Amino acid sequence: MHRQLYVPPSCADCYSYATSTYRIIEDTVDWKTARNSCYNFGGKLVELETKEENEFIKDTLTYRNADATYYLGGYMFNANDGIRWITTPSQAMTFTDWAAGEPNNPITELCLGSYGPFKYQWIDLPCNWLKSYICEFQE
Repeated sequence: MHRQLYVPPSCADCYSYATSTYRIIEDTVDWKTARNSCYNFGGKLVELETKEENEFIKDTLTYRNADATYYLGGYMFNANDGIRWITTPSQAMTFTDWAAGEPNNPITELCLGSYGPFKYQWIDLPCNWLKSYICEFQE
């Protein structure tokens, strides 16, 4: 079954870059709920695959004056492989933006987040923490 993209025309929390539209959800939920919510909207948890896309999201979050942590679409399927994008778990990430010392706990911190206090660089974190999240819709 193919999901249709639905982005409300009056979406106040939507931003476009290249061929994607992003919706920033400030409600806090666990990672699995965030992933399912994005899927139900017709998208996915954001996968920041290039430096330019990552900088766009970081700039957008900074502009919004948010200092939160946002779940991204990365997950540790296997501790030996590191965190991978959920849509391509067999491929290593070609771009990363890890904060200093991250990732630091492949046993209990299996999910990927963009961390406000570190200028939205990436951290690994437990999947059961309640965090905001970003959905990505591809055109």
